[in-house]
Amino acid sequence: MKSAELNARIGILFVTCLLGIRLVAQEDPRVSSWYTDRSGAYARIYESTADEVARNAVTTWNRGDGVQELPTYAGIHEISYTEDWVYIRTTNLASHLMGPWYLDISKTRNFPNYPGNQAVVYRFPHDPVNPTNINAKTLTGLGAIGYFVNGVSMFDSRDGFSYRSSTGREVQGRGGDLAWNRDAYINERVTFDAGNAHQAGARYHYHANPPALRSQLGDSVDYSETTHSYSENFNGRHSPILGWASDGLPVYGPYGYFDSNDSNSAIRRMRSGFQIRSNLSSRSSWPEWAKRAYLGVAAFAEGPAVSNAFPLGRYMEDNDYKGDLGLELGEDFDLNEYNARFSVTPEFPDGSWAYYVCIDAIGEPVYPYNIGRSFFGDPVGGVPTGIPDNDENGARVTTVFEGGPEAALTFDSVSVDDSDSGDLTIIWNSVEGSRYEVSQATDVQSSNWTVIEPQILAQSDQTTLIHEEVLASKDRNFYRAKATGLAPFDDEGFMYEELAAENIADQTLLSDGGIQTVWVQLSSADSSLVPEDLSAEPTLVHIGELEAVFVSRISRYILEVSLNQEAVGVNAGPYTATINFGFGEIASVNSIIVPDQANNILLLIIDDWAVDSSPLDNSTILNPGTSFPEMETLRSLAGGGVRFTNGYSQPVCSPMRACILTGRQAWRTGVGSPGDSLLAEETTLPEVFAAANSPYALGAFGKWHLGGGNTGFRTLGAWPHFVGITGGGVNDYYSWRKNNNGTVSISNTYTTSDQVNEALTFIDEQETADKPWFVWMGFNAAHTPFHEPPSELLQGGEGTDVRSLYEKALEALDTEIGRLLTEMGPAVVEKTNIIVVGDNGTPGRVAQAPYGNGHAKGSIYEGGIHVPFIIKGPDVSLPAGSTSDRFVHVIDIFPTILELADVSLPGTGVDATSILPILKNNDTASRRIVTERFNSNKPGRSLREETYPDYKLLIYGDPFLTTDTPTYEFYHLPSDVNEKSPLDITNLNPVEQAAFDALIARDAALGGGYSAVASGLSN
Repeated sequence: MKSAELNARIGILFVTCLLGIRLVAQEDPRVSSWYTDRSGAYARIYESTADEVARNAVTTWNRGDGVQELPTYAGIHEISYTEDWVYIRTTNLASHLMGPWYLDISKTRNFPNYPGNQAVVYRFPHDPVNPTNINAKTLTGLGAIGYFVNGVSMFDSRDGFSYRSSTGREVQGRGGDLAWNRDAYINERVTFDAGNAHQAGARYHYHANPPALRSQLGDSVDYSETTHSYSENFNGRHSPILGWASDGLPVYGPYGYFDSNDSNSAIRRMRSGFQIRSNLSSRSSWPEWAKRAYLGVAAFAEGPAVSNAFPLGRYMEDNDYKGDLGLELGEDFDLNEYNARFSVTPEFPDGSWAYYVCIDAIGEPVYPYNIGRSFFGDPVGGVPTGIPDNDENGARVTTVFEGGPEAALTFDSVSVDDSDSGDLTIIWNSVEGSRYEVSQATDVQSSNWTVIEPQILAQSDQTTLIHEEVLASKDRNFYRAKATGLAPFDDEGFMYEELAAENIADQTLLSDGGIQTVWVQLSSADSSLVPEDLSAEPTLVHIGELEAVFVSRISRYILEVSLNQEAVGVNAGPYTATINFGFGEIASVNSIIVPDQANNILLLIIDDWAVDSSPLDNSTILNPGTSFPEMETLRSLAGGGVRFTNGYSQPVCSPMRACILTGRQAWRTGVGSPGDSLLAEETTLPEVFAAANSPYALGAFGKWHLGGGNTGFRTLGAWPHFVGITGGGVNDYYSWRKNNNGTVSISNTYTTSDQVNEALTFIDEQETADKPWFVWMGFNAAHTPFHEPPSELLQGGEGTDVRSLYEKALEALDTEIGRLLTEMGPAVVEKTNIIVVGDNGTPGRVAQAPYGNGHAKGSIYEGGIHVPFIIKGPDVSLPAGSTSDRFVHVIDIFPTILELADVSLPGTGVDATSILPILKNNDTASRRIVTERFNSNKPGRSLREETYPDYKLLIYGDPFLTTDTPTYEFYHLPSDVNEKSPLDITNLNPVEQAAFDALIARDAALGGGYSAVASGLSN
């Protein structure tokens, strides 16, 4: 932030006995409609009904995915725009009171998650496409489909579950048929708070009419502070804009003009275009609107018959569009099948297409709530990699609002005591957690301002000062307030500069070099060498031996300077600034820190490779009759790094990749089997790097198998660069569909070789640009089809049976990894942390001892999940060639990569523990292994704990089915490595019983529903 903007934030507030007026521009509703009045306030929740009654709202909390260890600011804290886009930055937390949340109407069972700061950046089209020109409408997706004007996510009308006809159950995510989608309001409203919202993970969101937001906007909703409840009370006014969908269309409250073309016509509630289907007993056909919406997108499958278990209205498709029943739009109802109408509004006097919130006469939400099953417009909005300086067309991005810690200090009111006391009360809009110094003077031009309050702590977004008896002795007085400090807060996602307080911290330069701006602070003890006149500039500024460039003076003793970090030199460490105003040299009291060179990160995922097929982890001595590929490169990496003997993955590829991308258990991500799609609301590694403005360049190569079609790597994974395949494997290693950043063509280059070629091109580009990089290599080898690789890539492999072909594919892969490292060059390899891991068990057709008997890929037995795991690089402190028996899991790669890149964890309920402390030989964490499989024919979870390393518990149960009863298998692994003989859990010795109890307790603490019995509800 430029110094002029900083000075505005901490600048002076003048108050006289004259009242001021604040003007709000309304020329551009897409920019001006956002609700920012409470931007300087912390987000608050009620944790329980007892807290609600006691009015005990808290600013920090912890439950499930929602962990708020520090307070953070509510809602929108930045608005920017270009001609093409409008950008917002938000915590996704409402400024109205949130919570409490329960799973049952009696409010005895807590909702599993609290909300948390989501650090969202989102953009909307500034000039959306006319919806009537779009023939093929786009179905709404899961996760945020837009944002309400208070910065809270807008979700569509589904709860994420759909019926699966083949199994007769409802399944989360893409595991269902997507033909009968559960209505979120009908099925989840018991879990909503008073504002009609709850969490997906830690993401607070509305599915339907948001009364708390509407109350803040003055939209015909009354709030009772006594009962923390909202009631509909029509005030006769047109509803304001409540939000914006990702197609750029506004979402209005429920009240609009009777005549859509006449702003002088009466105002009334907009009538939904849908009603419950009459006489529906069997769900053997879709309503007509669903046939139109799903044409070419989803296949029809029968739903369950209407019953007490599956009542009418449970699914979105239980509704008919009135226009298909002979009723007339504009006469019998107001909103089309997308829940939109074209009408004049106060913000669009010439008319605009807009969505309207649907409620009944008493304010209850009615289908389709905010938006229909499809967008009416073109949903080109979404999550960018950040708010850039220029958009993709080169247009300069203009910032029009900054809030949160940068909320403007503005005068609100002044009042005089009605008695003759002479007391004056001044109120200003503040930043909660800030400290303010208030001074007075009799003349605004005076140089003699007297501090009357040195430290006022703002405990809300409004701060009050009462100056007693001042008017009894003075005809007029002037006041100024300035922020002098800010309490620690959760600043994830905020782009701001610290306040120019009394003590400026050491300034750390970014690791990617270039010209950067820093603050230096001088000691007030050198006042004779520092002029009071802030227009006086220094004649010399040095940082170390480097000449820096003066930019501005923040205050008398704080200066803003810029320097070219690359000229400082490669030596890391602190540098002192030297300033001279012409009266003598002064050393800064803070330091400018040049960080260590950022190391690269290379993740190598080998498909279908478990320890039974690894020459590093198995041998013919341990298991006679086994055979192994020659893998010279992998042996070399293990010899130079650390090999984990207790490395684990997931039973199949998609959950493994979702775990690494999110650091979260499979039941949280919704990815339990191949074909499951990663949920859009999940926070992925690339999104965390982007939110932190990390200098790392990110590239993914090889296999993407987490849904989203040809662009899923970007829309779901947020990868800025991807080349590879979108699926579980290729049909032919020599002729395959190559996806290059969304463009698909046929490649005839051997797949493994092509993936290495593309990675080398990317790495060379980053090294040329002197940028650190993180490369994800998701090889599809040695996944089927079993094939004959190019002979020049083999390392001695022979034979044509499937086991021999499988080993040859691994040899060819190992050779190509060797080429990757060789062509990177020794200097680059030396500064690269390399992680090698198998993605799941060896396929059953080629699995070998010690595993077998169906205990291979796809199972939660050791043969399905115990994989090679190697880490080598400059951040490894253990001796080269070390082995470690610590428990590590692929999910732990998520925080490990972030820690290696010096990027903070997101606030999204991470279930993982960084491996870096093990590599640094200072680990104290208690570690465990949790593997999961669902949306399959034998769903379940397995658990191991380091406190009882010899024991393993398997729980077979469906986390999304409430009619099954879990079964348990408990094994002593040293004596039963292939898990053929489970222990009798009804007759355990004391050690076995303690281990079993500990693993049962761990499962309960994790949640997820695997062990939920038929009479209970799944978590």
